[in-house]
Amino acid sequence: QFGKAVVSTKNRIDLGLKLPGTPYTDRLVGHGSMVDEQITHRVELKTPCDIDDQVMEWVKIAYERRKKG
Repeated sequence: QFGKAVVSTKNRIDLGLKLPGTPYTDRLVGHGSMVDEQITHRVELKTPCDIDDQVMEWVKIAYERRKKG
């Protein structure tokens, strides 16, 4: 597992990612209420536009690390 999506509210999906050692940012925050020991970070997605190049890069990094480990 490298990530998961959870419907958090009627207006938001949380994308959880396994990115140990990656610093938090304004968008890439702690896992919050995502109860999963694999998930280390979370991105709040409120509109399809929130899935931008930056989010896709984080997904790619999490995926690539999964393949190595």
